[in-house]
Amino acid sequence: MSDQQQDIGTMAVLETVYSYRLQGKEYGDLLSDLDQAITMLARSEITTGKMPDRLSVFEELETHFAIATQLDDRIVENTDEEQIQKFIDGPLACLAVDKNLKVLAISEAAKTSLGSIEDRHIRTLNMRDSEKKSLLQAIQTVLGETEQGPRDRLLFVQLDENADIQLCNIRPFPKAGIAILFFDHLKWNAFTDEALKRNFGLTSAETKVVSALMTGQRPKDIAVETERSVETVRSQIKSILSKTQLKDTTALVRLACEIIALSDKFDVHENAADPVGFSFVPPAPAVVQHRGQSFGVTDMAGIKSASPERTILFVHGLLQGPFATRRFQKLCHEQNLRVISPSRPGFGATPVAKDKVDFTNRSVDDMAHLLDTVKIDKAVIASHMIGNYITSRFAARHPDRIACAISISGVVPVEFTEQLRQQNNMQRIAMLAARYSPSTMNFIARMGERYLREGNERKCLSQIFARAPGDLACLDDPEIFSILKAGMRHLMDSGRSAFIHDCQAGATPFAEDFFKGSHKRHFIHGVQDRSVPFETCSATAKSVPGWTFERVENGGQNILHTHPEVIVECFAKQLESAAQPVVA
Repeated sequence: MSDQQQDIGTMAVLETVYSYRLQGKEYGDLLSDLDQAITMLARSEITTGKMPDRLSVFEELETHFAIATQLDDRIVENTDEEQIQKFIDGPLACLAVDKNLKVLAISEAAKTSLGSIEDRHIRTLNMRDSEKKSLLQAIQTVLGETEQGPRDRLLFVQLDENADIQLCNIRPFPKAGIAILFFDHLKWNAFTDEALKRNFGLTSAETKVVSALMTGQRPKDIAVETERSVETVRSQIKSILSKTQLKDTTALVRLACEIIALSDKFDVHENAADPVGFSFVPPAPAVVQHRGQSFGVTDMAGIKSASPERTILFVHGLLQGPFATRRFQKLCHEQNLRVISPSRPGFGATPVAKDKVDFTNRSVDDMAHLLDTVKIDKAVIASHMIGNYITSRFAARHPDRIACAISISGVVPVEFTEQLRQQNNMQRIAMLAARYSPSTMNFIARMGERYLREGNERKCLSQIFARAPGDLACLDDPEIFSILKAGMRHLMDSGRSAFIHDCQAGATPFAEDFFKGSHKRHFIHGVQDRSVPFETCSATAKSVPGWTFERVENGGQNILHTHPEVIVECFAKQLESAAQPVVA
């Protein structure tokens, strides 16, 4: 490449970096532009053969990415006030409040829907004391999240005892000490009624009880309205909670509200033959203490106890998290399969790691401790996407503790530049940055974190899934889309550290560990997967005698959610083959 071409390429990178926030570009466009410019600059270093140990282009740009991150701090500080005013002047029903619920500003739409607020204080609304307390706690919590970055919160509130339940979205501006509350009316509709019947098996009488509970009615009130005894209504509520696998009526009302919040995107009569999708409520993880530290563990199928011979250890991916569809859970129950998933450092309830080395070491150590806890000596370990890297590290350090590794849409070692060219642009630039440039990785993660916190999950996923029709279809499935959003929240619970460390760890050369060991390895991969290209995974699987490969037609990287029958059947077969012994 000539000096002139080098200068043009460098300017293209700098223009992309410094203009991203100022020009209001989409996050996917940022990554695409960076990928195009940087791969052009580095093409002489990544032409053919093995991946290089270093890329000089990143070394030259390292300072610029660090400066761009500092400049972004100033841009964010200066735009808070401007953004708050745009919301108040806009068409949405919203309030600007401080940490004590004092109303600082109110939009015209909110004045119309909420009426006058005496003394400019939200406490004057005819809300239940418990709801005022919940709202106050949520606002004070999000305004205090300065280290991890501000996060939106969703609450369901009843601003007047005779009013419909509303969805309240809280968007915090911690540096200004202000939160914007957005309100959206939630009314019972045919979609919600049908979704509860089809997905949970509720009867018409039971959905009427749920509808009444949403309006704040007690069993005695419902009994009078439905002309039934109080005992009958309580029995119906008990049946509903059993069918929905929820603990109490508060969780039941929340589930109904989440379905209503999604209902404007779907027509209940469009495809009457198929079950209507429903929203996903992430299960609360168990917190396990080990060597003075804690980590979260999720029972993905909701089976709290099963024999070691019927237990799978699952290493979740980056975006999807340790969550599964109801269909997956039902299939696991039918097979009596327990699927337990530890959250890696920085994900969910697990504290952050110091660096990528600590991240890997703790992940592997937590997996070994969890196997000890459930008394499994030799495990069948399933891993999703980048979790495949951690499983490979575990197998290298504990070769006697793994019987079979199941790779679901799993990453494989990128050792050759040809593999790099097969990846989509968002995956490629993230991998290159994670492997060669800490400042670039931090910049990309920072921009991505804010993009997601601004409510752009659907846009971000649309860009990631752009070339995979099977994955794009997931965005139109309410349950799967809710799971993907929950996975993103799980990723961002402690800021951007999990994203950075997981990418850096996964981008570290791990071929030696990956191909080491005598355990079985089975690959399940979607033909449409563009994050980990099908061709790359297929070729890798065929390179080792005894490794097996299973292709999923019309599937992408989300086959865990779209093809649960394939996954659960594989789990059952591999467990039977492994015949795991119990630790004495």
